[in-house]
Amino acid sequence: MSSLLGITGNSKNYDSYLEECGAVMDATDDIYAAQCYCPITDLENADMAYEWEYQPDTDFIGFMMPGGSMDEFQKALSAKLSDKFIDYYNSLGIVDFDGNSLTFDDARSGSAYDYVISELEKAATKHLTKMENGELDVDYSVEDYLAGNYTYSEFDFTTFSDVECDGHVYNDFLTWDGENATITDFDKYITSYNKRLKACLAFDDLTYAQGENEEMGNETTDTVHFDTTIAPLIEELKDDYPDEYAEYYDVYAATADDKEVQEKVYLLNPMNYLGSDEESDKAPYFRIRVGSFDPHTSVTVSMNLAMKIAETTDSDVDYAIVWDEPHGAADYSGEFTSWIEDITK
Repeated sequence: MSSLLGITGNSKNYDSYLEECGAVMDATDDIYAAQCYCPITDLENADMAYEWEYQPDTDFIGFMMPGGSMDEFQKALSAKLSDKFIDYYNSLGIVDFDGNSLTFDDARSGSAYDYVISELEKAATKHLTKMENGELDVDYSVEDYLAGNYTYSEFDFTTFSDVECDGHVYNDFLTWDGENATITDFDKYITSYNKRLKACLAFDDLTYAQGENEEMGNETTDTVHFDTTIAPLIEELKDDYPDEYAEYYDVYAATADDKEVQEKVYLLNPMNYLGSDEESDKAPYFRIRVGSFDPHTSVTVSMNLAMKIAETTDSDVDYAIVWDEPHGAADYSGEFTSWIEDITK
């Protein structure tokens, strides 16, 4: 919502909805600054992005459903989505904050992949430097931290409560030379640390179980499908998985013709207002933060959003991954208020 409000200011596309809910129509939607924590957005492409990142992990922790292991159909669909994401990403024309073009060669190579790794390394370097300098409220050394000799509190989405956990073993995928952190194995970063939270499909769930299925519902239908990329991929898997094709194809294929659903999908995606013909007033300042320990969506979602804002608008964009922070207010103490002070001088 924060990113959507910051990007779609005064767009006429929302007027009918504002009038329906009794909004004051002669007021403006002007936003001065948007702090966006771990934005869940670009929903029509989020299933692809999720499977690009989490395909190596076929077990899932569980969110809105019990955890478990994906079946063979889900694994096959995951592989199809991961491949399709490469074409989608490369079609965006993403450039980094220095104007360099970013593309994938395949799922684990190319300038875009290298950029993801570099941002994670930057986040880990900042965190370990703070730890060595005594700037973090922890009672263990960097060496103990990397070896997993510590405990931490984590929010359990199955019980919706905090639980005490043994520390992560970072040595499998991360090295530290005293000045710089290096990601040595991105797939192990996924399978041993930032583990898959949701099964395939992560957003437009096969059984309508995710919050996004409810988000697209209406007065008569509580949960609906919305991702138009899914039906063609299910059709490609028809011969190998005829039962799943019979169960899922028609309901996903129908989404392309559901104008009400597709309008909602469009209006909920701020990416549609960046570098397009859509007229809207963007906030002058954006600050986007996402945790390295956040398996709710792909890290590319917030990264793409930040770089597209920087490329296509005059807004100032402050983007970073924050190491070891989960889904939520991923930040270091004091940095958000320092940003507010800087932009209001």
